[in-house]
Amino acid sequence: MNSASGLASAVSTARKDSSAFPRMLSLVSHHLRTKKIPQDLRSSLETPTATARVMVDCLDGLRAALQWESKQNSHGCGNRKPSKQNGMLKERVMEYWTVAWKWSSFLVEEVVAKEPLSVEGTEFQHWTLEVVAEFLRLAAFETQGCPHEFEVLKAPGFLSTLVKLWFHALHHGGSPAALRDTAFSLILFDSINFSTVDGFKEVLDQVDDVLKDTPDAVTICCTHIFNVIQCNTVNMRLLDGPLAFVAYAMEFHDLLSPLIACRLPSLITSVMVHLTSSKLSYDLVNIDDVKWDRYTQENMVEFVYLRCARILGSWFIKRGHPCIVEALRGRFLPSLFKTALFFKRRSNPFQSDLQNICCCILEMIARYSIYPTISRLVVKSSRYIKKHNLWTLVESTAPLLWSSWSFLDDTATQRYSHIPSYFFTPRETCSNPQCSDPYIRPQDAKRCSGCFVVHYCSQDCQRDDWMEHQLTCRYLMLDRKAGRPMKINTLEHDFAESMVSLDFSAFLAETEVACAELEERRSMKEPEERYPIVVEVLYDIAPPRLGRIYPGDDADAEIRQVPEVWTALEQRKGRGDEVFFYAALPSGKDFQPQHVYGSWSAR
Repeated sequence: MNSASGLASAVSTARKDSSAFPRMLSLVSHHLRTKKIPQDLRSSLETPTATARVMVDCLDGLRAALQWESKQNSHGCGNRKPSKQNGMLKERVMEYWTVAWKWSSFLVEEVVAKEPLSVEGTEFQHWTLEVVAEFLRLAAFETQGCPHEFEVLKAPGFLSTLVKLWFHALHHGGSPAALRDTAFSLILFDSINFSTVDGFKEVLDQVDDVLKDTPDAVTICCTHIFNVIQCNTVNMRLLDGPLAFVAYAMEFHDLLSPLIACRLPSLITSVMVHLTSSKLSYDLVNIDDVKWDRYTQENMVEFVYLRCARILGSWFIKRGHPCIVEALRGRFLPSLFKTALFFKRRSNPFQSDLQNICCCILEMIARYSIYPTISRLVVKSSRYIKKHNLWTLVESTAPLLWSSWSFLDDTATQRYSHIPSYFFTPRETCSNPQCSDPYIRPQDAKRCSGCFVVHYCSQDCQRDDWMEHQLTCRYLMLDRKAGRPMKINTLEHDFAESMVSLDFSAFLAETEVACAELEERRSMKEPEERYPIVVEVLYDIAPPRLGRIYPGDDADAEIRQVPEVWTALEQRKGRGDEVFFYAALPSGKDFQPQHVYGSWSAR
């Protein structure tokens, strides 16, 4: 292949003088030579670095040609139709563009297949990364979406090739620009190329084969992000790129989403804690765009923190208790309050979007605080926040967030201080259809740690049905741990899980009229004399469901015959904002009816 010096010079001249574009495009055509990749290209790559440099110059020239053509249409043409010469120029550019991408794809396959063990191999890899980065800029970043660019963006294999190269670069090291641009391409596909979620998902599904061939894709993402945040000097662009990929994969990609949701809450909370650290500084090392100054990177801190909050909220909805526990152990609540200090140092108000998302997260944590583990972690975080006087700043700068935090703090503290006695776990029916006694004994209760749905009442039932279930359980297969053992929960954990799954908030909303009548009857008494509203939970069927509701004053005939339950209700007199639930567990073989009870905030 000829030297690239002549082509590079022609591209530079064409940028200054539009009359030089025909010669420059002729040189591009000379280097590309044909629409088909030569069969002997592999053997002709005696100097792979030189080949990659020629590709960079070709793509740079094509980008310059499209820029010039776009300016001709927007300046000086008015309402006139584009000239035939300009139309031919665009057609030539698109023709060369297709050929250039085929060659670039071949180079990507070459670099992925080769381990960069030598200096030549490493340089070959880096130049190929630059080829793809330049092509991506040509396709999406510069002219922002002309029809011809859409054709290339939707071409089969475009996104999957980028993702394949991106994972390889994360694993072996590569160009920061290529890493950043590949991750940003996901956002560009969504915002520019497609107007619907279905269209974006269709394109993103191209990476299925890449992810299936890369079982450690999540580990690679984690390693890269940890390498970035473990330093006090952070390049925000390198951090935002992988987070962008994680966020979009969580939302649109069925294969990668469960993997991330199961494994990464602690990683995201670590990022959030680091972003709010007073020791964090920003550096422009390895940033080729001088326009991204220090102030811009600091603005990206706010953007990345907001992205992390959205990812956490999505995880909490998908997986509930385990994700919330990991986030709280990762010091999520203190980092949230330290965000107010970060905004204060920059003299910025607390962002409304971030405040709304965090309020939803706090209310979700309050709902799950019926779990003893979560209420304990919230109380522990609350003590730290009050000790370091972080709450006063949030109170003055983010009133909506302060209100949600106060509700969470009060709810968790109350439940932590008045933990009810759960005598028996609510009995699920055994998932083994051959089981002769479907009620699950508390001491033998086991459930699938992947889907959290399948329950077994004994070791024998588990042994008979487990082999079939582990082959069909979607979450176990996605975790790639088919032999993952069943796990046994504490009685308190299982009871709390059942209470959360019943969704009292939705239940009370559906029975608004009944609640209004009950409140009217309760209003006849002084606040300190009012009992909570009592909700009956029915466990005689599977799954359990909510039954009647009535004022605690009318509970004499229902629960006074159970002394320990009536005593617990008496202790809650004066707490009019609570809902007191109680249930009689079903009678199975060798079992007598038992009762469980607890409380739930009416908010």
